[in-house]
Amino acid sequence: VFSDGSHRYSVDNDFNVDYTPITTSEMYVTRAEANARLGNLQNALDDINTLRTHRFLTGTYTNLSLSDLNNNQQDVLDEVLLERRRELYGKDLRLFDIKRLALGVDHILGTETKSVPANDSKLVWPVHYEYLDLNPEIGQFPR
Repeated sequence: VFSDGSHRYSVDNDFNVDYTPITTSEMYVTRAEANARLGNLQNALDDINTLRTHRFLTGTYTNLSLSDLNNNQQDVLDEVLLERRRELYGKDLRLFDIKRLALGVDHILGTETKSVPANDSKLVWPVHYEYLDLNPEIGQFPR
């Protein structure tokens, strides 16, 4: 938060940009994921339990233990990634995670399911026309 109470800063006084700081919860889930991938399973669960303790009503949360997740590295990692998804909801990081983890996406529209496979070109944002006008050699991403 800047001195005027905003989360925005100005570039060339013509263009305002939202500034999204890295939150404490983001750091916890990032460290938990790193620990889970390194095999430090208890450390990963400690971070998840710390987050959840603050998300549940006081006295209603029971800590996860390694035995709850079969003392299995993949199960711990899956739980950490699920918590990351919950904790960072609405933070515009989901597309980054989908690409980073090479996940496909399924959308259910009524009775129809639309699927986008992992690494599909539909998961790439097009280059904005202003940049294409400035440098036509860039070219648009294939869609």
